[in-house]
Amino acid sequence: MIVHTVPYALAFLLLPIASSWPLNAFPHIEQIAKRLDKPPVPSASDLRPHLEDVPSGSCMFYTGGTLTAAQQYADAHDLFILADLDKDGWAAPSDDHKDEDGEADYNPDCPMSWAFQKQYVAAGVGWEEADRDAYFDSLSEAFAQKCNGDIILALPPNSQIPQDSVFARVEWPVLQFNPTVTKISAVLLNQGDGADGTPISGPTEFWRRCGST
Repeated sequence: MIVHTVPYALAFLLLPIASSWPLNAFPHIEQIAKRLDKPPVPSASDLRPHLEDVPSGSCMFYTGGTLTAAQQYADAHDLFILADLDKDGWAAPSDDHKDEDGEADYNPDCPMSWAFQKQYVAAGVGWEEADRDAYFDSLSEAFAQKCNGDIILALPPNSQIPQDSVFARVEWPVLQFNPTVTKISAVLLNQGDGADGTPISGPTEFWRRCGST
């Protein structure tokens, strides 16, 4: 009696496995692949097409905590800072693209957006602060490559450029090697979120390309 019962018992135990065959391994493979495939940071050449072309002599850069004042100064003088050249939600958050909390976000196809990153975050390979910083470095490099003619640079009241700033590390070297940039003039602006665009002094010549007039 026991001998005849064993085959039936084995068949009963194997029935769930047999009924679920073939196993669908693709979701598991996709999750494993995501853990091994962290989204790369786009290069400046990848990001340039996402910036509008800028008229000659209309770019403005800033450093030393002068963003708020620089934006106001730029608006008052028909100049453009980086965020103003956003073409499709890759250079700045836009109300056209909302995150899950209803806040302005980047284009869903942009690696900076939550819509893009959330699947990678869930898999444990989402971008960290260093990746986001590298993205902004690439974006700043692309901006400096697109600018031409005379440039305006916003400096803090002490006229110092922080050595670890994006301008010092990325934009300034690119502007010097950009043959279409002729001159950089500096304007001193106040720092902080409450600063306005009223210049403390300037603009005064900061740098001029050799041979330019």
